[in-house]
Amino acid sequence: MKIEIKHRFTGTIILEGEAESLVVFLRQYCEADLRGADLSEANLYGADLHEADLRAANLSAADLSEADLSGADLRGADLHEANLRGAKIRVTQQTEIISALHLQIIVD
Repeated sequence: MKIEIKHRFTGTIILEGEAESLVVFLRQYCEADLRGADLSEANLYGADLHEADLRAANLSAADLSEADLSGADLRGADLHEANLRGAKIRVTQQTEIISALHLQIIVD
């Protein structure tokens, strides 16, 4: 099946190809420039996305379990309902992740 990964705001095609090939590519490619990509509901289990540029990417409901997101730029990304179980991040990314998940931390 052929799929396209489009910019979430402009609709411009960022990547296109056979679904299986793109999933393999995304699982193995680090430092990818996926700014604004619509990856909602994507199966990215175990993906190597360390140092990837995911600014403003739509990752809502994506399966990012066991993914390596260490050093990925997630500013403005939408991680609403994303599965992050076992995902690797750096301590310095905590604020970005909390913001992308639309969480508020309340200090007692």
